Parts: sequence; C-alpha cells; structure tokens
Amino acid sequence: MKIVKIYELLEPENITLDIEASSKESLVRELVSLLGRSGKVKDEAALIEEAMRRERVGTTGLGDGIAIPHARTDLVKGIAVAFGLSRRGIEFAALDGRPVHVVLFFAIPAEAVREYLMLLAHTARLFKKKDFVEHLMACTSPEQVIATFARYEE
Repeated sequence: MKIVKIYELLEPENITLDIEASSKESLVRELVSLLGRSGKVKDEAALIEEAMRRERVGTTGLGDGIAIPHARTDLVKGIAVAFGLSRRGIEFAALDGRPVHVVLFFAIPAEAVREYLMLLAHTARLFKKKDFVEHLMACTSPEQVIATFARYEE
C-alpha cells in the first residue's frame, strides 16, 4: 500500500499561517472550520467533539512545538487535512509541557484503519526530520507550506 503524502492532501484554503486560537479546543475548532469551508466535513461540531474525545485519551502534542490532533470518523469525505502555524504558541498539554507552534490536523474515515496508522507513523517520522519544523515556521504562504511538505516527503 502506497503511503499517502501530506502535501498531496493539503490545499491552500486548509492552511493558516496565523492561528488565532489560544487553547487546545479553540485550535481544533479553527482547523476544523477550515476543513468545513472546503466541504470535506459532514458535521463540524461532531468532528470537533470526536477530536477532543481523542485528546482526552492522550495528548497529540508530541513536544518540540508540534501537535497532530486527529480523528478516525465517518464525519469526513476521504482524508481531510488542515495545517496551522502559531508564532506565539498555544498551550496544548504537550508531552514536554511546552507550547505548540506547528499543528497538523487530520480526519480519516473510520474504516480506513490501515491508512490511518500509516499516516500517523509517516507524520511522526516526517516531524523528526532535521530542520523540517524550522522550514515550516519560515513559510509565508500556504503554497510554501505545501512545497516544504513535498520537499521533505520525496
């Protein structure tokens, strides 16, 4: 099975370079709202609740300023991905206790268990690559974010 590439899933309208949120839940709301406008989400409020339920199981704040909130759900059409940057940082209960600056949110259909696990593993490996986060933080347009993902995923 081919690993899904994030840059192939990201769309400029689902990327924000200036997250307004100041809390974990408001951050999830903001990113789900981006996906909602793109027509990929069947019920935004329910998706937010599912993502927050996942957060209660254990934080998706990985540390080093990175969070990957996600949900496996039938509330999306295909794999839905949103990306956001916060220059000031957001309290996210990350594993290292530090604020989050780079956030990749994804929702994937409930029956796509294998794809879900592969995407999670791929994302975790990607964020460990040297200089990746610094290059994302330097982006000034959604297109640059997509190009940065593409460079590191190829």
